[in-house]
Amino acid sequence: MRKCPLCHEVMNEENYLSDQGLRLSDVLLIVRHEDYTKTSHPLKAAVCPKCGHVEFYIDIEKKEVV
Repeated sequence: MRKCPLCHEVMNEENYLSDQGLRLSDVLLIVRHEDYTKTSHPLKAAVCPKCGHVEFYIDIEKKEVV
C-alpha cells in the first residue's frame, strides 16, 4: 500500500506505462549489479485518485535475469 506524499491518500497501484509508438513493447528497468549481472523489472505507476500525483515503481520480488 503506497500513500501519496502530497495528500496522504492511498494510491492506486494497478497501473502500467504504455508506449504509444510501439504497442507491443513494455517499459522495463534494467538494474546492473556489481557482479556484472543484469535484472529486468517492469516499470509500474502508482496514481493518487485525489490529487493526481504519479510515482513510478518496480516489484523487487518479481524479477527476471537478463
